Amino acid sequence: MYAGVDEAGRGPVLGPLVVAGVAGDPDQVPDGVDDSKQLTAETRNQLASSIEDSPLTVAVCSIPADELNERMDEGENLNRIEAAAFAEVLRELETDEALLDQVGPDGEAFADEVADQVAGECAIEARVAADEDDAIVGAASIVAKVERDRAVAAIAAELDADVGSGYAHDERTRAFLEDWRETSIHPPPYTRHAWSTLDTIGFGQARLGEDPEAAASPETVEPTEEARP
Repeated sequence: MYAGVDEAGRGPVLGPLVVAGVAGDPDQVPDGVDDSKQLTAETRNQLASSIEDSPLTVAVCSIPADELNERMDEGENLNRIEAAAFAEVLRELETDEALLDQVGPDGEAFADEVADQVAGECAIEARVAADEDDAIVGAASIVAKVERDRAVAAIAAELDADVGSGYAHDERTRAFLEDWRETSIHPPPYTRHAWSTLDTIGFGQARLGEDPEAAASPETVEPTEEARP
């Protein structure tokens, strides 16, 4: 028995980074499993339910944006944060063999960094596009993507706004950020401060921690004299 591990949400400006692992017999993987990026949302949701109901073992580690902000402010880079999350998932799965969808340019280095944090003996390999050619890793990619989508939907409901997918290239996400900037100097909750998208929209180096009450909801910005009616 071995485990496959993959992530969803490495690059978005909004929402959590989610790492998921699936362990078990590849023959128990539901039919239709593929790299999550190749599937529709409806198919992913159906397959995620099938995976969760199967004999396969599932583990998930979700890192919210505020934790990413704090850890990156303290000097951790994203690859190291992901390696720790991959290791946490593998410790929970307690498997002796694992295939990871590669993070960063050096698969061997990433696998070694994860292995250093996993208690016990576990043979670990990291490979580019493992989610495309390995059923167990493909199952993990689906679970990670669905968990992240659920988290983003919960954020949208809490903020009562259309936040899109959370990716900077998503026009809905960008429109949400631009609308927020019109009434607040602080970036919205659940955003990642190190991402340049916030600077280009005009939030600069504002941090939620500077004024929690102001960051919790938009604050009124007085218009300039030229903008007054």
